[in-house]
Amino acid sequence: MTEVGEAPRASGRGRLSAVSWLDWKLGARLLLKYPALTIIGGLSLAAAIAIGAVGIELAGELLYKRLPFPEGGRVVRLETEDTAASRVEPRVLHDFSIWRRTLKTVTELGAARVSERNVLTGEHRVESLRVAEITASAFPLTRVPPLFGRPLQPTDEVQGAEPVVVLGYDAWQRQFLHDPAIIGRVVTVGRTARTVVGVMPPRFGFPHNEQVWVPLPIQDAAPREGPAVQVFGRLADGASWQDAAAELDVVSARSAADQPNTHAQLRTRVRAFAGRTPGDPLRLEDLAVHAIVLLLLGAVSANVATLIFARTAMREPEMIVRHALGASRARVVAQIVTESLVLTLAAAVLGLVVAQTTVRYAWARASLITGDRLPFWVDLQLEPATIAYALLIALVAAALIGLLPALKATGASIQRGLQGITSTGGTMKFGGIWSFIIGAQVAFTLLFVPAAVGIFTNSLNVKSRSAAFPTERYLTFRFSMDNEALAGEHGVPDDRQIAARRALAYEEFAGRLRNEPGVTYVTYGDRLPTMSPEWVSLEMEQDGAPPVRLLGNYEGGFAMAAVGAGYHDAFGAAIVAGRALHAADAGAPNGPVVVNEAFMRVVGRNPVGARIRPLQRGGEGEAGPWHEIVGVVSDLWTFPADWSGAAYLYRAASVAEVDPVVVAVRVAGDAALLATRVDALARQVDAGLHLRDIVTFDDIVAQEQMRMAVGSVIFGSVLLVALVFSAAGLYALMAVAVARRTREIGVRVALGANPRDVLRSVFARAGRQLGGGIIAGDSLIVFFAWRADSLTADLVVSSVITSVIMAAVGVLACAVPARRALRIQPAEALRQG
Repeated sequence: MTEVGEAPRASGRGRLSAVSWLDWKLGARLLLKYPALTIIGGLSLAAAIAIGAVGIELAGELLYKRLPFPEGGRVVRLETEDTAASRVEPRVLHDFSIWRRTLKTVTELGAARVSERNVLTGEHRVESLRVAEITASAFPLTRVPPLFGRPLQPTDEVQGAEPVVVLGYDAWQRQFLHDPAIIGRVVTVGRTARTVVGVMPPRFGFPHNEQVWVPLPIQDAAPREGPAVQVFGRLADGASWQDAAAELDVVSARSAADQPNTHAQLRTRVRAFAGRTPGDPLRLEDLAVHAIVLLLLGAVSANVATLIFARTAMREPEMIVRHALGASRARVVAQIVTESLVLTLAAAVLGLVVAQTTVRYAWARASLITGDRLPFWVDLQLEPATIAYALLIALVAAALIGLLPALKATGASIQRGLQGITSTGGTMKFGGIWSFIIGAQVAFTLLFVPAAVGIFTNSLNVKSRSAAFPTERYLTFRFSMDNEALAGEHGVPDDRQIAARRALAYEEFAGRLRNEPGVTYVTYGDRLPTMSPEWVSLEMEQDGAPPVRLLGNYEGGFAMAAVGAGYHDAFGAAIVAGRALHAADAGAPNGPVVVNEAFMRVVGRNPVGARIRPLQRGGEGEAGPWHEIVGVVSDLWTFPADWSGAAYLYRAASVAEVDPVVVAVRVAGDAALLATRVDALARQVDAGLHLRDIVTFDDIVAQEQMRMAVGSVIFGSVLLVALVFSAAGLYALMAVAVARRTREIGVRVALGANPRDVLRSVFARAGRQLGGGIIAGDSLIVFFAWRADSLTADLVVSSVITSVIMAAVGVLACAVPARRALRIQPAEALRQG
């Protein structure tokens, strides 16, 4: 007699492929029969699969994505590096002209520079958009025709040509309301009225994510002078990456020989425009995502396998009966693995839904944090390769959580047949591996305590620090000037011209701001107290003594900021010693500086009159110029509290020296009321002024609180899942032990055993797993905290409290099986035996 869907043993032995729809149906039914396993295991696997899918998707977009053009993988960029300074040299207009004439392996060379400009339509709608000044060769390079109209042409670059503009699809849709008669209309881009000659199709934003394109006038420039540009092209037909690299090496060597003063340290390389360049060595970080995914999957699968093992142990008699009725071992193994596969596939579907939502959120957050739009080739939908990867993860997880329990369940007990059931009540037990997994899970749960305590403490600090400072009175924004040529100028202005123009515009703009009702202070810097500092190492000399290397109070470093006059007054800092910075202090590379009280505490004395100079972090590289300390100011309020109390160094800088310029405005009332006015004031001063990220300090605090809340939810969820896994593992251990020892317990009770002795024997092994895991987890917490020099009384107390909670959860998890053990009737146990 054979169960429906099972082949007789003789014909089915050794084959795992004989899986019928009944196996899938039974697997789905078991998901409903064991809801705790389904919820705990399914959600955990879904989380692991989601994390894996998100990691692979982000890595794929950043490392391996090619431009969505015909043969987009052959579009390249030429990157010139100053090998002596280890930085990219973007001022290559002089070399660009040479490359255009001489290069054979890279064709259709183009150049572009990007800036933000105000775009004004005929209906007086104004929007600040990313504008690409670009050579006409860029459009045939992409092989993407306009939606209608024409692209830029070489004749548009000629001096005296009619000013023209090509619009992106999004700009045409948003600013011009899909006007079908857009071609020929005149719009103002920055300071220039331009005629619209074309509109590009959706999702086109070359070279990064621009929506407006105007001609780039190519001008003669001296070596390493002129504006910064990016250069791109396409590999010539038949040319390989190696051919292009070899030709550029020759060109670089020739330029170094012909122009040693400017090009001796320059080397130009060919790079993929998007993604990794073919031939680049595989880096460790390229494999990190896969390694993390596999480790996470292994950890989650091991925990789910513990629960599957317990469920399979409870079904061991069923497996033996099926074998006795003719099912082969391979057939039974296939059934158990199929049940696991149903669980993992359901988890994969949920995980992919979560991954899609997370990817959209991650890209949105990245765009918000960087203040820049995503590259136009980034796709917000999961790639087919990512979905296939997630399904592969599900298959691997099914094998991990189903195969080991299945092989154990169909081992020696199958061979003993029905006799194995009646004599011992089953043979499956939690061996050393499973016991280790349970103990490790308890320890792993406790390791989340420091992170949870840190997030909770930071959340409290965020609230207390925001309450101690009038955040509602401060408005902040980034202040920049476009790079458009003014009337009478030829070519593209260089950085010095733009910096001078920016400084003049700021003076007028700040004057108008100060005349606004309620405005009490207007100041600027390269960063504000709400932004992360620049960290440097310092050397100090005082009273004629030899220079001494200083050890800062934040990972050995000091915070440094470039600020304008009145910066500290605007934020309520008092002069403790010496004087404040003045406007006349700016401009000199070795100008005076002021430090804060935390700096004075680090050096242990009044540092006014001492000289300091910045060093490269780690002490390598050329030292900076000496600066005299002329004053000490009180510690500023900083937010968030991550760098609260850091030793600060402030140097005076003009608006021309700082890029980007971050402006702070203090008002007597609510700063949010001024937010709507500053843009209009900027346009009154200069059509080329741009204000970005206009927010109040209140908004910044709210964003940080939201970030902390999301972090708390994430860590709380992980901690809860780990806690549930630990409890479930202990419950499974106890349940299997009681089921296996039913006859033994019944005999002991019949012989008059004390209930305490029965409980002690039942709890003994679970207690060892629980106690061992708690001791291991607490030991690791203390060790890592000690190594990180962050072992505090709060951390020790929280670890003790969590250990007590963990022990209580473990005891509660063992309570149901223990109660079942006490309720075993001797007659019933002997009858089962």
